[in-house]
Amino acid sequence: MSDKYPNISPYAYCAWNPVKIIDPSGDTCKFADKETHDYVSQLLDPANKNYSEDFSEKYNELDNDKHNYIFQIWKGDKHSDGLFKPKSLGENTSQILFTKGETPDTRNPSIGMSEFKLLFEETFHAWKYKENNHSQYSTCYSEAQAWIFSARAPNTKYFYGDNLTPTLMGHILCSTPEILALEFKIGFFDTYGGEKIPAPYSHLEIYPNNRLRQFIGLPQWH
Repeated sequence: MSDKYPNISPYAYCAWNPVKIIDPSGDTCKFADKETHDYVSQLLDPANKNYSEDFSEKYNELDNDKHNYIFQIWKGDKHSDGLFKPKSLGENTSQILFTKGETPDTRNPSIGMSEFKLLFEETFHAWKYKENNHSQYSTCYSEAQAWIFSARAPNTKYFYGDNLTPTLMGHILCSTPEILALEFKIGFFDTYGGEKIPAPYSHLEIYPNNRLRQFIGLPQWH
């Protein structure tokens, strides 16, 4: 793996950081610690009840990328419970941060959020980063794509109450990225749990401006 880690000696275990990083397979630095390894591995093991083929496909593509991605469970901050941090550990290494287990949102039956929702969402952002040739460009459209992917996480609830009323995640799963991006920009038309949901990404552009990028000779965003 020396070509993937040109700045690290091939004889260095865990990039000289065995306190914070483990390397169970001996070929990459994927997990910040054993707890993260065990948690993410549920989704990768076909024998596990939480196995996800969708997640495994994205994970394997990241694993084969020339860039390095380190998964890490964290406590979140005042802005977010999940975060993709490109090049946060050097030019060739990025972090996928996510909270583990239940949150107030996962306990809200009208939302229907899986405990794996944030892991799915931030992994998708990392995958889009790979697709965009390791460049990041956040828009309501990219957030919508990530949320739709996260709605396929194991244990997501799509209906609640009388089993006829869609949860927020049920609504998201059935949306198109275009419609959901607009809702992320201006707020949701429908109501969930008796309250109208405000725009979560009103500060972002709705769609990537690919026409301008093409005109000035830059690659288009996916």
